[in-house]
Amino acid sequence: MSRRGSEGEALFRPVTSDLSIEERDYFSLCFYDKEEGIRHWLYNDKKILKQLKNLPWEFSFEVKFYPTTPTTIVDDHARYYVFLQLTALLLLR
Repeated sequence: MSRRGSEGEALFRPVTSDLSIEERDYFSLCFYDKEEGIRHWLYNDKKILKQLKNLPWEFSFEVKFYPTTPTTIVDDHARYYVFLQLTALLLLR
């Protein structure tokens, strides 16, 4: 578990490890400022506490970069999670 003074990588690495994702570059954790309705990406090289300020520690795992050609994703797990998010986005429309 991450400590409050940890950088984003301390939270992102165990998530991608638990999901068996090797190609991590397509993904990121994000958090929402519900009052302003804004999504923020959690930067792995910055302290979590400074990024969240006074927001709750609630994160979602999302695709940050979509490949132009899905076949460029070699990792089956990464491809699966990209597919899941694309499917969810299409169903929300």
